[in-house]
Amino acid sequence: MLRVLTVLPAFLLAVLAEDVVVTTTLGQLRGSRVSTGPSTYLDTFFGVPYAKPPVGALRLMPTQPAQPWQGVLDATRYGPACPQFTPPFDPNPTPTSEDCLSLNIFTPGLQDLVSRTRSAHSHPSGPQRRLKHQADPPRLLPVMMFVHGGGFRSGSGSGFNGTELAKRGVVVVTINYRLDILGFLSTMDDSSPGNYGLLDMIQALKWIKANIASFHGNPNEITVFGESAGSLSISHLRISPLAKGLFNKVIMESGFATCQWAIKPPSYTPSPLTSAKLVAAKAGCPVDSGTAALVACIKSKPVDVLLTASAAYLDGPASSFIPTVETGFGVIPKNPAELILEGAGSDILSIRGSNKDEDTIEASFLPFSGYTLSDAQADVRTYATTYFRQGLDNVTAILLNEYVTQVNPTTPQQLYVAVSQMKTDLRFNYPKLNESQVTANRRGSAPQFVYQFTYQSPSLGFPSWIGVPHTAELPFVFGEPFNGRKNWTDADKRVSANVMDLWTNFAKFGDPTPPGYSGVRWSPYNSQTQLYLTIDDRPSLNSHLFQKRMDLIKSLYDQFGHY
Repeated sequence: MLRVLTVLPAFLLAVLAEDVVVTTTLGQLRGSRVSTGPSTYLDTFFGVPYAKPPVGALRLMPTQPAQPWQGVLDATRYGPACPQFTPPFDPNPTPTSEDCLSLNIFTPGLQDLVSRTRSAHSHPSGPQRRLKHQADPPRLLPVMMFVHGGGFRSGSGSGFNGTELAKRGVVVVTINYRLDILGFLSTMDDSSPGNYGLLDMIQALKWIKANIASFHGNPNEITVFGESAGSLSISHLRISPLAKGLFNKVIMESGFATCQWAIKPPSYTPSPLTSAKLVAAKAGCPVDSGTAALVACIKSKPVDVLLTASAAYLDGPASSFIPTVETGFGVIPKNPAELILEGAGSDILSIRGSNKDEDTIEASFLPFSGYTLSDAQADVRTYATTYFRQGLDNVTAILLNEYVTQVNPTTPQQLYVAVSQMKTDLRFNYPKLNESQVTANRRGSAPQFVYQFTYQSPSLGFPSWIGVPHTAELPFVFGEPFNGRKNWTDADKRVSANVMDLWTNFAKFGDPTPPGYSGVRWSPYNSQTQLYLTIDDRPSLNSHLFQKRMDLIKSLYDQFGHY
């Protein structure tokens, strides 16, 4: 039960925050109560430990539950992010610590909830009688746990403000999880099976199940959502036997378990063990004395030495240490495609979506110095090598014809976007649609929803020619157009309000556009209609997303095989 420690005059509530204490199964937490309107407010709790610090003997070990504490634990400030490589020239490095396994909670305040409950229970014949019952308990609200992205090597839960989502009647939780070599080192045996970051997420969900009712959250109505590497992670949790029963809905933004970049199976080149040896050698550890000695050495090294060594062997912009197939812990005991075919996760209500121009994101942070036909041919050939088992020359020629020759780009920028569309199809669109179709085709499966985010806002600061790249949806998911920190347009606010309504409706009702919703009705995806929602200033329901290109990719996979 919550109790306010500091009582302030009503006129000060919009300016000052009050302390508020909640009792959990582990002890008491002191958070902050902040006004969000004349008679509404949020309670926030930051830096809440959900696990033992993974330090010392617990480095590269399965996540352990948090221990009880004495007294009232301060939860008014964010905890440190998990260790991540920071460039030496970064003027504002993120505070980090290995003691980083914490979460942050945004929950509508008690009075607001009681008001909502009374309103929901009122009826024309007797609303006044209901209002006399001042002790009516608030109803428990759906919970939304967000997992951040960052290529499994950067980011933290503190980078995402759940205020605007919580104001729509849900409890929002953001989390930290172990990253990079500390989160995903795998030696492909029992010395270090890997997937520690995923085990962190599972423990965070267990903490939520055990404690979220104290924050007005419903432990039986948990939606997990995430973006990029965070979306890959929750897509893995959707099919993981270790996460079964911990949540019942999932929203995957730009990352899916069957993406080629979602996982490193033992057959991957370089294998997880090869990556481990390369980085271990760079950090000064023995690599020919067995995996146990390698892991023991890595456990003894300063974290900055490990992160610097890992940064020398990146896989593109992402860490070379990512989720892997392993049976040591059993987080992902088989290839995700096999688990999905077997029906894993088919009982979970799901939204999968991506942005129109995902793979142009690189042009937003690297100087664009031109792009030639030779560059395009080299990029297409690289992707043909990465995604197809054989037929390199044939696949390259077919993809170049489909994405370049037929499009006939006339400027370097247009050529770059054309090739990026091929990358986006292989990396995002095909896995998104294939996973949705395989799951929807299974008898008795839960509804699967698909979206394509196409809204291009000048407020985001991306060069206009790159379209709607990776991450472009995030500000609208978290309601940034309503925080007053930029010159957001009315269209930005409309799109953000709509996305937040869709996401929170899904968490509340299992349907993003429930009966009575005033906008476009978003129908589930199936193999016949293949319906998807285009999210733009004026949303629309469409079907058969990029059907010709998807059929082409499938035919190439059928003919030449895929990784």
